[in-house]
This record gives sequence, C-alpha cells and structure tokens, in this order.
Amino acid sequence: MNKIFVNCGGSLYQYDSKEEVMNFFEDCISGSEGSERERYTNIYFSVKEHLNDNKRCFTDGTSYIYDSDIDPNEIDSLDESLLKANFKVTKEDLLLFKANRCLAINHSRIYPRTMERYNNFEELYDDYLSKSKDRYFYLFENDKIICFDTTASGSDKYWCEEFKLEDYEYANKWLNNEIEYEDYLNKTEIDLNKITVKDMLDYKLEDDGSSTGGLSFAGETLKDFLDEELEELNLEDSLDTSIFWINDRLKVCGVKEITVSDCIGYFNSKNEEDIEL
Repeated sequence: MNKIFVNCGGSLYQYDSKEEVMNFFEDCISGSEGSERERYTNIYFSVKEHLNDNKRCFTDGTSYIYDSDIDPNEIDSLDESLLKANFKVTKEDLLLFKANRCLAINHSRIYPRTMERYNNFEELYDDYLSKSKDRYFYLFENDKIICFDTTASGSDKYWCEEFKLEDYEYANKWLNNEIEYEDYLNKTEIDLNKITVKDMLDYKLEDDGSSTGGLSFAGETLKDFLDEELEELNLEDSLDTSIFWINDRLKVCGVKEITVSDCIGYFNSKNEEDIEL
C-alpha cells in the first residue's frame, strides 16, 4: 500500500490512502474557520483533484517542515526519495522529529540560535540555564543529543551527558532520573519497551522496606511471586504482558518495584553469564 504524505502547517503526516486524507480534512474544514480552514481546504481539494493518479505528496502551501509523526523505521527507500524531493526531509530528519516529540513532553529544548550566543556549555549554563525555572534541557547537535541536568549540588554546577540520536529514549530516561548514565553506556540490545514478564521470571525480587508485606523468603524470584500472589490468574496469560505491568502488584505486597535500571542490570548480568559459559 502506497503511503500518502501531507504537510499541514509545517507538520508532516502519513496516511494509508487518499480517501483517509479527504475524510480527515473534511472534518477539519467543518470545525475551523479563517486561514486555518483555508489550509485544510487546499489540502482536501488538492487530494481530490489527484484522487485517481499517482501523486502521493500534498501540502497546504507551507514551504517548510518542523515536525512529523512519521516513524522513520516505516519508511522505505522510495518513500524517502519522495520525501526528499517534495519536502526536503530525510529519514534522519524524521528520527530527529521523533526524538524531539519524546523529549519535549517533560524537558526544555535548547535551540541552535540560543547556543550560537555562547562559546561553550559553561557560558550557556551561567547566562541561560541557571536563570531558567526549568531544570532539564536537551540540545540536538549533529547526530547527538546533549542533555543537561541542572539539579547538581556541591562542586558540580550541572550534569551534562551525550547520547546518540537513535538512543533518544535513553536520553529521556536519564533526564527523568530513571537510569544512570552508566546504564546507558552498558545498555543491552534489548528493547526496554518490549520486555515481558516471561523475560525476567528468574529475576530476584527485593523487599521495599515498608512496614507491610515483603518477600515470602530470601531469594524469591518473580516466578515465585506470580505463583503465590496470582493464583487466581492464569500464569500463561500474564507472561506476555509488559514487565512494568507487575509493579502495581509488587508495591501493594511490599516488594520493590522493577525499574528500567533493574532491567538493564539484569540483562547485562545474564549476558556476562553467557560469556563465562
């Protein structure tokens, strides 16, 4: 199926068919007015005009792209050629847009025009970061993400770490204080978002130190916990769920929740065991 690409106001979107585009923008037209409605109308009638030909790229007249919801992994070489020719957008640009969408939810972006005013990060911190009400920042530099945490204390003014652009999720987790930078440097190839319960059945749980509940015995594993606590459920039905799904139940039982850092450490130790064998 040939994807349809639309630039609306500088945001690049992907659709499965021209009919889908027309249905979407017809709704947009009915709920808007003024210049916004004009943009939607331009797209709608442009798609309608080319409904039965091979044209796949459309625009409301905006000449630039600053954002996109398109996953670069879903784009083949032909799609990329079309995006380059019609919008001057590459897969690398799509990756940057995706990374920015993830990071911008909770953190502040430092734009190139801001960085141009300073000779180094020290000047950036002294004149800009330290005066901001925000505490976590990121900067795109070539194919890297530079992250700043200004909550440092003592002799440190701030913490600054570097991530590959494709590792934007790790950058986000570091800025959220969910992982240490060493965890990123020692990261496994496993996709943290796809770790399931069955991947960590022999993970050894820890007591969370609360006054209620706790481990049933020393060395209790996740499988032991499931066997005991979830007897009313079918264990097989629970194996393919996210490992983080179990955290609510662990917390209720006085057991330490499983963090991203725990997962990384677990898989790194498993890899080391395999190497020794």
